[in-house]
Amino acid sequence: MTIIYIRKEATKEVRTYTDPHPWEAGSDYLWSDGNYGCDCNRHLFFERAAGHEPNEDCECGEEAYMLRIEDDSGKELYRDERW
Repeated sequence: MTIIYIRKEATKEVRTYTDPHPWEAGSDYLWSDGNYGCDCNRHLFFERAAGHEPNEDCECGEEAYMLRIEDDSGKELYRDERW
């Protein structure tokens, strides 16, 4: 299980999304430069962390959301540079 802390830069609000899947080698690429590195996908995680199904589009980019990821023991697995 991984715990993903997602911060919306415009408001500095942090939400927590729990992913039931274990962290695998190479997962940091997915969150830094892969599909989950884009604001469009991070917006989806941010909204779902609050129990909302996103109903608005988010522009692509890499500045609107920052994140930090831990395992269930609290060990940091990944962190955006600007976290």
